[in-house]
Amino acid sequence: MAVLSNTGTVTPLVGVETTVATIAPGGPLDNVTVYVQGGTGGGGGQLEYALYTEVGGFQTRVAQARVMGSSTATIVDWDTGIGVLGGGSGGAGQTELIDAGGTSYTVTVIDLSRVASQIARTPVTVTIAGVDAFDTAANQNTGQTFVLLPSATGTLTAFNGYAQFMDVAIDQSNLPPVTVTVTASCGGASVVAIVESVNMTGKNNDIASVFRQLRLPVATQYLVSVTNDSGGQLSVTLTGVTYSVSFTSGGSIILGGDVIGPSGANTDVGWSNILLNRAGAGSFAGPVDAAIPIYNAGLNKWFALAISGGATMTDAGVVTINPSTVITLGGDVTGPSNANTVVKWQNVSLLAGAAPGFSAPSDGAIAIYDLGANEWRTFVLSGDATMTNAGVVTVTGAGVTLGGDVTGPAGANTVIKWDNVPLLTGAVANSFDLGELTDAAIPIYDSATGHWRQFVLSGDATMTDTGVVTITGAGVTLAGNANGPAGTNSVETFGIESVNASVTAAQFVPITAGIWYVGISGLTGNITVTLPDTMPSGSQVIVKDEDGSLGGGFTITVEGSTGKTIDGNATYVMGVPIPGIKGSSTFLMNFKTPTEWAVI
Repeated sequence: MAVLSNTGTVTPLVGVETTVATIAPGGPLDNVTVYVQGGTGGGGGQLEYALYTEVGGFQTRVAQARVMGSSTATIVDWDTGIGVLGGGSGGAGQTELIDAGGTSYTVTVIDLSRVASQIARTPVTVTIAGVDAFDTAANQNTGQTFVLLPSATGTLTAFNGYAQFMDVAIDQSNLPPVTVTVTASCGGASVVAIVESVNMTGKNNDIASVFRQLRLPVATQYLVSVTNDSGGQLSVTLTGVTYSVSFTSGGSIILGGDVIGPSGANTDVGWSNILLNRAGAGSFAGPVDAAIPIYNAGLNKWFALAISGGATMTDAGVVTINPSTVITLGGDVTGPSNANTVVKWQNVSLLAGAAPGFSAPSDGAIAIYDLGANEWRTFVLSGDATMTNAGVVTVTGAGVTLGGDVTGPAGANTVIKWDNVPLLTGAVANSFDLGELTDAAIPIYDSATGHWRQFVLSGDATMTDTGVVTITGAGVTLAGNANGPAGTNSVETFGIESVNASVTAAQFVPITAGIWYVGISGLTGNITVTLPDTMPSGSQVIVKDEDGSLGGGFTITVEGSTGKTIDGNATYVMGVPIPGIKGSSTFLMNFKTPTEWAVI
């Protein structure tokens, strides 16, 4: 099917979607392009164009675009809304070419101005064109030299559509400023729109290309022109070529080169212009099982041959080396492949012969590199360390002297520092010398002297040499729910007094634990008490009506700060003075998992 197009003209209406143009191919089209022009004036709002397809008698909107009205013709850049998983980007202006199934395709327009205007909106003209991707016109190429006065335009002979791509070139030698433009249309009264236009403002003697692989919209005609933007007459050569990468689906072409014959029943006869053998032994026309391509440089030809001789291979790619095959090795490993000898490591020789050679090493020997001889030799460890043939190393230590935190001979060393901080030593009080150590002493760092010293715990605590610590408590003062000296403390309850105001969790200071009393008075409206949900199990909050405000018809709503329930409910409402004439309620953080508030 050739290009199918239709052109319509309507005046856009505010808030009313109006059909402009329709094509009905009776089946799906691979590419649909829409050209628009006009629609200026009116309320000044955007125009929304929509593309619908008809499937099974129902219209489906497949793309839409919002543009401002303009007297300049343009090709609609559609927003299809297709997401990444559907093969699109999901962004606006996604594509000029729409590929959507259907039996007919319709373009509508609506004026998005917020209010009608006394200035009439000019009509819009819309051309819709569709084609199957395979239905391309024959490739064309043409060129012409134009002699142009200032502001004059020269146009090449029209190119037939539909074509997928266009290349345009111009002789840029001594070229003054010009504009090269490619337009597309469907003939007759259809909209003519610019596909691409570029100003050539400088000279370039090496590059002739203006557009390369310019993707073309659906159209029946493409025009290429050049306009003289200089102040004087000029002579310029302009060329253009249209081409497509697909051919008519119902036809056939004759191929030549590595692949020959009809396009629907072709045969490959070469790879990169090197022939494939197609007769006799090694033929690609009748290859043997497990054959692979092998290049014969003498004949300059590819053959299909099975591996044989020193190795064979199945048609699953499993290679088997012939065990009787013997090759001669050279390098780090030398000799016959079935009786080889390692004589080097990384091209550094191994000393041959008896110890210290590798031919007859001593028991427990290891390889050691000799820089002077530039060779590897074998030696048994000796001196301050020995090693058995099982890798067990014994260090004698006789010649090892330690230095640092631990000093002296390895077999009789002394710790004099911890992490480079010295221990106090010598015949002085609190030193680490044996004569100065005290039973149950512990190390304590003295910043004044920069030493670790040893002391026995004293004052409010003592410790035995088994680590049992006793606190006397005389100098310990408690603070919180329990206050006062450790030996004579008392449990205290914290309180909050609130007059006609809600109580927040942040007011429970200094600690959110223990027993709290919240006194409420002077109510003139409903309030809320928010309990800190961070209180540990066993904590209690008493909420008390101190002046009988609950009898005035007001309520106190109790809730948890993070949504913990109160007896399974989100809130607890105190609305009547129970018990007594000044009601109160006590809330306990229970011991369940997770915890919640309980009314007790």
